Amino acid sequence: MRHQHYRLRRPAGDTNVRVAFDVDGTLVDLHDYRKPRRGVVNKLHWHYRRGDEVFVWSGGGVDYAQRVVDRLGLAHMVTVIAKLPNVSVAQKIELCYDDQDVSLAPERMRV
Repeated sequence: MRHQHYRLRRPAGDTNVRVAFDVDGTLVDLHDYRKPRRGVVNKLHWHYRRGDEVFVWSGGGVDYAQRVVDRLGLAHMVTVIAKLPNVSVAQKIELCYDDQDVSLAPERMRV
Protein backbone atom coordinates (compact mmCIF):
# COMPACT_ATOMS: atom_id res chain seq x y z
CA MET A 1 0.00 0.00 0.00
CA ARG A 2 1.46 3.33 -1.01
CA HIS A 3 1.51 5.87 1.79
CA GLN A 4 -0.91 8.68 1.17
CA HIS A 5 -0.44 11.94 2.97
CA TYR A 6 -3.27 13.85 4.49
CA ARG A 7 -3.59 17.18 6.21
CA LEU A 8 -6.37 17.82 8.68
CA ARG A 9 -7.44 21.22 9.92
CA ARG A 10 -6.54 21.11 13.60
CA PRO A 11 -5.85 23.57 16.40
CA ALA A 12 -2.22 24.66 16.65
CA GLY A 13 -0.15 22.15 18.58
CA ASP A 14 -2.75 19.37 18.27
CA THR A 15 -1.11 16.81 16.01
CA ASN A 16 -2.83 13.57 16.98
CA VAL A 17 -5.68 12.21 14.91
CA ARG A 18 -8.67 10.04 15.78
CA VAL A 19 -8.54 7.42 13.05
CA ALA A 20 -10.92 4.54 12.32
CA PHE A 21 -10.32 1.29 10.48
CA ASP A 22 -13.06 -0.96 9.13
CA VAL A 23 -12.59 -4.71 9.59
CA ASP A 24 -13.91 -6.65 6.57
CA GLY A 25 -12.16 -5.78 3.34
CA THR A 26 -9.91 -3.28 5.11
CA LEU A 27 -7.95 -4.86 7.98
CA VAL A 28 -8.71 -8.37 6.73
CA ASP A 29 -9.63 -9.94 3.40
CA LEU A 30 -13.29 -9.45 2.54
CA HIS A 31 -13.83 -13.18 2.02
CA ASP A 32 -11.48 -14.60 4.66
CA TYR A 33 -11.23 -12.81 8.01
CA ARG A 34 -8.19 -14.94 8.88
CA LYS A 35 -6.18 -13.30 6.09
CA PRO A 36 -4.86 -9.86 7.14
CA ARG A 37 -4.29 -7.07 4.65
CA ARG A 38 -0.73 -6.32 5.77
CA GLY A 39 -0.46 -2.89 4.16
CA VAL A 40 -3.49 -1.62 6.08
CA VAL A 41 -2.41 -3.33 9.31
CA ASN A 42 0.98 -1.63 8.92
CA LYS A 43 -0.81 1.71 8.50
CA LEU A 44 -2.66 1.08 11.79
CA HIS A 45 0.72 0.41 13.45
CA TRP A 46 2.03 3.67 11.99
CA HIS A 47 -0.90 5.67 13.40
CA TYR A 48 -0.47 4.05 16.81
CA ARG A 49 3.26 4.80 16.89
CA ARG A 50 2.67 8.47 16.09
CA GLY A 51 0.24 8.70 19.01
CA ASP A 52 -3.06 8.75 17.13
CA GLU A 53 -6.19 7.39 18.78
CA VAL A 54 -7.20 4.21 16.90
CA PHE A 55 -10.81 3.09 16.49
CA VAL A 56 -11.85 -0.18 14.84
CA TRP A 57 -15.37 -0.73 13.63
CA SER A 58 -17.39 -3.41 11.91
CA GLY A 59 -20.91 -3.83 10.68
CA GLY A 60 -20.50 -7.38 12.01
CA GLY A 61 -20.60 -6.08 15.56
CA VAL A 62 -18.29 -5.42 18.46
CA ASP A 63 -17.65 -9.09 19.37
CA TYR A 64 -16.63 -9.94 15.82
CA ALA A 65 -14.38 -6.88 15.55
CA GLN A 66 -12.79 -7.71 18.91
CA ARG A 67 -11.99 -11.27 17.72
CA VAL A 68 -10.30 -9.92 14.60
CA VAL A 69 -8.36 -7.29 16.56
CA ASP A 70 -7.20 -9.97 19.01
CA ARG A 71 -6.23 -12.36 16.19
CA LEU A 72 -4.15 -9.62 14.56
CA GLY A 73 -2.45 -8.72 17.86
CA LEU A 74 -3.74 -5.14 17.78
CA ALA A 75 -5.73 -4.99 21.03
CA HIS A 76 -3.15 -2.87 22.87
CA MET A 77 -3.23 -0.29 20.04
CA VAL A 78 -7.00 0.12 19.76
CA THR A 79 -8.86 2.63 21.95
CA VAL A 80 -12.41 1.94 20.78
CA ILE A 81 -14.10 -0.99 19.06
CA ALA A 82 -17.60 -0.21 17.82
CA LYS A 83 -20.38 -1.26 15.54
CA LEU A 84 -21.25 1.64 13.33
CA PRO A 85 -23.32 3.57 12.70
CA ASN A 86 -22.78 4.76 16.27
CA VAL A 87 -23.30 8.50 16.28
CA SER A 88 -21.35 9.19 19.48
CA VAL A 89 -18.31 7.33 18.12
CA ALA A 90 -18.62 8.53 14.52
CA GLN A 91 -18.62 12.20 15.56
CA LYS A 92 -15.13 11.79 17.03
CA ILE A 93 -13.47 10.26 13.97
CA GLU A 94 -11.37 12.54 11.77
CA LEU A 95 -9.87 10.04 9.32
CA CYS A 96 -11.12 6.62 8.29
CA TYR A 97 -9.80 3.73 6.25
CA ASP A 98 -12.35 1.57 4.48
CA ASP A 99 -12.64 -0.57 1.37
CA GLN A 100 -15.93 1.16 0.60
CA ASP A 101 -16.70 4.82 0.00
CA VAL A 102 -18.18 5.76 3.38
CA SER A 103 -18.99 9.13 4.91
CA LEU A 104 -17.65 8.26 8.33
CA ALA A 105 -15.09 11.05 8.64
CA PRO A 106 -14.13 14.35 7.02
CA GLU A 107 -11.02 12.65 5.60
CA ARG A 108 -11.35 9.20 4.04
CA MET A 109 -8.87 6.75 2.59
CA ARG A 110 -10.32 4.04 0.39
CA VAL A 111 -8.04 1.00 0.51
